[in-house]
Amino acid sequence: MDNSLNQISPVVSVVMSVYNGEKYLREAIDSVLNQTFSDFEFIIINDGSSDKSLSIIQSYNDKRIVLIDNDGNKGLIFSLNKGLEIAKGKYIARMDADDINLPERFKKQLDFLESNTSIGVLGCDYISFAENSSQIVKSIHDKFKIKSFLLFTATMCHPTLMLRKQILVDNNLNYSENAKHVEDYDLWCRLVLLTDFCNLNEVLFKYRDHASQVSHKNRDTQLINSNIVQENYLKKLGFSY
Repeated sequence: MDNSLNQISPVVSVVMSVYNGEKYLREAIDSVLNQTFSDFEFIIINDGSSDKSLSIIQSYNDKRIVLIDNDGNKGLIFSLNKGLEIAKGKYIARMDADDINLPERFKKQLDFLESNTSIGVLGCDYISFAENSSQIVKSIHDKFKIKSFLLFTATMCHPTLMLRKQILVDNNLNYSENAKHVEDYDLWCRLVLLTDFCNLNEVLFKYRDHASQVSHKNRDTQLINSNIVQENYLKKLGFSY
């Protein structure tokens, strides 16, 4: 495995943090490496895993993989920000260690962003699946509705997103350490004031629903911090809370 950054900047930087994710990790990695679009770097941050996650990552011999091994468990927000910091691509694609990309996700998102320069953040429809069930989730596609619905919910499925890195750089934006378990929602409520959001009307992703997810294990904290995000967003739009 080549742990050095590529000399020629890739078009896309895929950012994925892993903490004790051995159960689903190989399937997640394979779904990135087997994309029909291949000009990307795959930044994997091992966040102090105590299981076999690190050895699974190291078993791959693919020069696109950039492995960052944290000195202990630093948390998701720290790890994602590290990934954003070193990413060299024009676009950032998010990925989680328990989900699955369909083969044409990167190509179709990239083609759309290249043709629609006003869109800065792009998601897609997806399949939500558990051990014995699955359903297609239709996202909000209209950019104005996305901006409105952010007052109530995140609207965007975090690991499906591809976004323009330059917007983050120009506005000194990253995930906030004060928005634990809602770091994505908080960032979207700041980004949507600067650029348009969109979701492709096509299923390009499989989102795994299981009991170990943050949304299940830390629901109370997530709800409290979501209220804070909504209050801040409403104030930025010029309304009182």
